[in-house]
Amino acid sequence: MRPRLSPYVKVIFVLLALTLSQCGKKSKSASVKVSAVPSQPIVLLADVPINQNGTTVTIKGPWFKFAVNIDNESTDPLTIVALHIEVTGVDNTGSLNTVKEDFTPETYDYSNTTLSCNYGDFGQFTAGQSTELYFTPSGTLGCGAGTATFFASALPLPANPDIINYSVKVVPEGYFGTRGDPTDRFDGFGVITTR
Repeated sequence: MRPRLSPYVKVIFVLLALTLSQCGKKSKSASVKVSAVPSQPIVLLADVPINQNGTTVTIKGPWFKFAVNIDNESTDPLTIVALHIEVTGVDNTGSLNTVKEDFTPETYDYSNTTLSCNYGDFGQFTAGQSTELYFTPSGTLGCGAGTATFFASALPLPANPDIINYSVKVVPEGYFGTRGDPTDRFDGFGVITTR
């Protein structure tokens, strides 16, 4: 005599089969490739002052400079509104240490006696477009636009500064859809290493 499966076990098997059948499906976010420019940023140790829209800001060492490239291979436009990074390295005690940093387009806001420029996102990428994150003004004539450059700073310094290598998780935050009209969440990321 053969044992009979309860109706609950049958339902579980059907749900399991349906779940497994979805494993091969590529998500929309997986169709977007995220990379850094340069692909292996160089780490510098000394603090450096930079001019950021008329204000002097000190970038604390160790640090590296990079841009982020978005290759939108999905069929929908993609809008990026912020950038999150997680930089992991070995500190001077030999322990793994992670520094998290967030960047927003407002970093590029500036004003002078005749002009006030505000930035609301890091770009809209049409289907099939591959380019670096950029900042564009929200409609004000005369405001500049350009490639967004980021500084990862105050990173963990290892005991031997001749051997510095960080693993960096680069997470552009945004949504599928055009500016102000999201249709789906974007949850992709890229991982790079420094040299």
